[in-house]
Amino acid sequence: MMLFSLDDLQCKPPADELASEESGKQSIHKLKLDEYSTITLNNLQDLAGALPSPGEIFFIWSLKSFNAFTFIKYVISEHGKLDELVLSTYNITRAIFENLIRLIDNQMIDRLHLTLSDVSKSRFPQIYDLVNLESGKRPQVEVLYMWNHSKVTLMKSGTNHFIVEGSGNFSENSRHEQYIFMNSKEIYEFRSTWIQNRIQ
Repeated sequence: MMLFSLDDLQCKPPADELASEESGKQSIHKLKLDEYSTITLNNLQDLAGALPSPGEIFFIWSLKSFNAFTFIKYVISEHGKLDELVLSTYNITRAIFENLIRLIDNQMIDRLHLTLSDVSKSRFPQIYDLVNLESGKRPQVEVLYMWNHSKVTLMKSGTNHFIVEGSGNFSENSRHEQYIFMNSKEIYEFRSTWIQNRIQ
């Protein structure tokens, strides 16, 4: 017995490449990236300073545990600082948030936007209080709470627009995680717009 037909999944594409917000609470941005690499890593230092160039994408599989924060430290070590850091995640640990605050205070990050799940207040009250206390002291830090489970890191440094997406959290992670690490202004702006303004 057939449960469904693939024909049932066919739908007309949106008139433009960026689906209208009015058509629902989702959006699609199509972009062809011609350059890609597949990489299996024990740690990010195995990249030996390599970063995706504009239009390039790395597909990464981790063999040892490293979390999403590792990418931030790696890009800063290669570029010196970040003009902007935009994070969207379910939750963040105290240690990682305190590290982010140190990077801001040491002028390694000029601006931080952090979107967390709105369950933080009830499930992680100590982190919730810490984030609100420290962000309230710093005009360059913006925090937004909403129903959120996405895991996206956006890092702008000069003309580079790095994006990290994957299974890794801003906490302890499993040995095997998958990440996409790319450099694309278009995708950066697409993700940034939704994370900072339109995820509802």
